[in-house]
Amino acid sequence: MDLVSNMRFQEKEIQRAKEEAVRNRKRSSRIAMRELEKEEATRMEEVRRDLEVRMQKVRDDEAKEAAIEADKMAKEKEREDRLKDREERLKQREDAIAQRAVEETRAKEEAEKAREFRAQKRLAGESAAASGASTPTGKAGKGKGSATKAEQSEEEEEDWELACEVCKQHGWNVVSTFGYAKFAF
Repeated sequence: MDLVSNMRFQEKEIQRAKEEAVRNRKRSSRIAMRELEKEEATRMEEVRRDLEVRMQKVRDDEAKEAAIEADKMAKEKEREDRLKDREERLKQREDAIAQRAVEETRAKEEAEKAREFRAQKRLAGESAAASGASTPTGKAGKGKGSATKAEQSEEEEEDWELACEVCKQHGWNVVSTFGYAKFAF
């Protein structure tokens, strides 16, 4: 601070000396005024440059802050996009798992129905064979081996009715061209 004060004091002394010299001289007063004006203009230019440098520094700082903020916003948006993508993939996986579970449940239900149907068919066949009193056509049996092959094939080809006591289904057998019996419910 002391150095700055000394410089100011010296400047003021120089200024006073110049003003005094201007007053004492009659002929060179215009020249002295021009010099004073040039010095004043030079000082004003220095002040203006200093102010401009400061303003540029402020603008640069603001630009850096804006760039940092923009970068921060871009990273935040990128992070949100990654989270959204991750959530979508997770939802798709969950949907796929749920779909597989539904398909597995359907397959199990269909397998169970087929198993029950085969069991009912087996029970119906066993009960008819166990009774021995009637064949699927409702005719009385003549004993073992008494029917000819033609009679057996005729009996097998005739339609007969199935009424299940367990599942309460009711239907007729339909013989396919391959000789398999199918039921129409």
